Amino acid sequence: MTASSSSNSTPEILSLSSHENDEDDNENDTINDDDDDDGNGDDNFDNNDVGDTSDTCASSPNEEKNMARRSSPSSGTSSVCSIHIDNFLTSFGKFTEKSMYTERGIKLLQWTIWLISQLTKNNQRLPKEFSPSFRKLYVDLSNMRYVLRLYGFPGSWAAVRGGGRPWAGSPPYSYSHSLSCASASESANSNSNSCWKDGRITTLANVMAWSMFIYHPLEHVAYANWTMPKLLRRIDGNKLSAWSCRFWLAFIVADWAGSYLKNCELSNHKKTLLMERNSISNSISGSNVLSKSHSNSNNNAHDDDRNQNQHDKIAKEIEAIEKCIKMNRLQMVRNFFFFPPCLNWSLDKWATDPLLSENFVNG
Repeated sequence: MTASSSSNSTPEILSLSSHENDEDDNENDTINDDDDDDGNGDDNFDNNDVGDTSDTCASSPNEEKNMARRSSPSSGTSSVCSIHIDNFLTSFGKFTEKSMYTERGIKLLQWTIWLISQLTKNNQRLPKEFSPSFRKLYVDLSNMRYVLRLYGFPGSWAAVRGGGRPWAGSPPYSYSHSLSCASASESANSNSNSCWKDGRITTLANVMAWSMFIYHPLEHVAYANWTMPKLLRRIDGNKLSAWSCRFWLAFIVADWAGSYLKNCELSNHKKTLLMERNSISNSISGSNVLSKSHSNSNNNAHDDDRNQNQHDKIAKEIEAIEKCIKMNRLQMVRNFFFFPPCLNWSLDKWATDPLLSENFVNG
């Protein structure tokens, strides 16, 4: 629903990351949603929930990159400018880290208020102003969410500069070790080796980053037209909003496909881990049989301890993988339900002659 007289509901971003960006919620809500417990944030740039860049495949921290640029003999004005941009984006990301959760809360409240207004529309026992008042509050909350999206552009810009990797996230394990040696906690400290093997995942994440990079300015200008129509008479806010939702549509499709590819890779890795865990279990069982037939079993005990440690590490990694697979499936379902309203708002006449009814879109 626009800020104007349209009866349709307001187009909304997936809350990065997902990636907000989501995603998030991108985003991400992504496979790294469990990072929320330690304050690292989505949702993925949870974009739509345009969200968190803390757990990515970046090869080195910003500080190390900045030091390298300063020490490079070829550094000049462009390098200094790039350093300032990176520092600004990093600081801005920390400042707005929790704003994504604020947007999610307002979104939940908005649709709850809308539902109340719809359910009480024909209730004769309530004052006749009851349902219209809740309807007005629903519209006001929608406009509030447009304002919160002003925080989304710098995050999308940072994702673009990162080659989409903030949206891609990283698997909960490291390929630099043997399968039995890398737990989920260890992989968090080995980012250089924790990128996805399937390069299509990073490519799709880059599509997500660019789509949000274009989405946000279009949304901002459309909102400005709806709130200040006399100052921006030459701008068609509804048309710009339709274009912004087309880029959001691209984000949804890329996010769904990326989540599917992640689960394929995670499932394959899980199968390999299960085979290795079974092999270690058999080794432990065989060692126990031998220890009963020998009085001196110090070596066997040492081997048992080592195998048990490996077994426990693999079990933790499998648990982390299963959690990631579950979160990716939820993200795919989420994108599935976002697709119809996004398609509706992407059409030229979404405000005057919508393809889908408001009850279907909001419900």
